Amino acid sequence: FNVYGYVPDIHNIAGSSVSMWNLDYFTFDLGGGEMGLTDAVDYVRPRLLYMGIGMNDVNLNSPETYVQRYREVIEEMLRRMPEMNIIVAAITPVCSYCNVVRNDIIREYNAALEKMVKDMDLPQVVFFDTYSLICDENLDLREEYSSGDGMHLYIPCCDVILTALYDFLDTTEIRQRMG
Repeated sequence: FNVYGYVPDIHNIAGSSVSMWNLDYFTFDLGGGEMGLTDAVDYVRPRLLYMGIGMNDVNLNSPETYVQRYREVIEEMLRRMPEMNIIVAAITPVCSYCNVVRNDIIREYNAALEKMVKDMDLPQVVFFDTYSLICDENLDLREEYSSGDGMHLYIPCCDVILTALYDFLDTTEIRQRMG
């Protein structure tokens, strides 16, 4: 979202190849110096956080290890910022010709992620199914949403995701929590 101008730098806490398994090795500088993800989120103190982490976990982790770490990160953020609302976004699909990762494995991770959010049973943490939103009838990334490599998303896809996200938030308790 940041690369295509939807989210300004000050509200973007992202980096190339960040994943749950290597999260502790990354730092972010949003003006307060280099800090880890949880500290960076605490520095910004957003009312709403969209978390889309996982594509880089799929081939290097297990769904169980992935969601365990994901849950720890969310719980630490909520311990520090109990008023924050978190959207846990599904890992997005890849095109059929992508040989880096397979969609059936991504769907396993997404099922574990959705179950994690359900098990947390917190009104301020919701699962947003970006996968189903942007896949085709074969459950692959729609070709027109690929940036060309079959894996990374292109501008029209961001429009679709953000429009659906706004509509989705209207159906959650997050909307009421944010006023």
